[in-house]
Amino acid sequence: MCRTKSRSNLRPGKGFIVTSEADPATRVKGQVREIAPQADLATRTRRVKITLVDPPLSFRLGTIVKAVAGMDAGAEIELPSSALLERDGKTFVWVVDAATRKVSMREVKIGARDADSFRVAEGLAAGTRVVTAGVHSLLPDQVVKIQDTHL
Repeated sequence: MCRTKSRSNLRPGKGFIVTSEADPATRVKGQVREIAPQADLATRTRRVKITLVDPPLSFRLGTIVKAVAGMDAGAEIELPSSALLERDGKTFVWVVDAATRKVSMREVKIGARDADSFRVAEGLAAGTRVVTAGVHSLLPDQVVKIQDTHL
């Protein structure tokens, strides 16, 4: 069970990759089973239940996990709005070269967009590492720190 503030792209059946906080190398697929119809008045979050596919024994009740939305094959790539850079009427993202950790700007075509996220329709391949914070202060070939290399 998790809580979320944005329901716009979340729906029953949406896939997730779930990792254990104690052992991030342990990864399990999951699917949204249920979304609370109303948000909590105090936190403005909704309860979301995710069913895990063949969870290991280490995923007992009460285990702290991290759930990251997965992508369906052939689907557009969804990124947080903080990754989008707009200049001269064009839309870009910063991509990271895994070997050098240097960034470069890549023009992308936006498929859909809301306040929290956007979908890349063209210009980005699945699995490409994209910068999601500080995009307005980067320079070409700048070296960046890569977080959470397990996902």
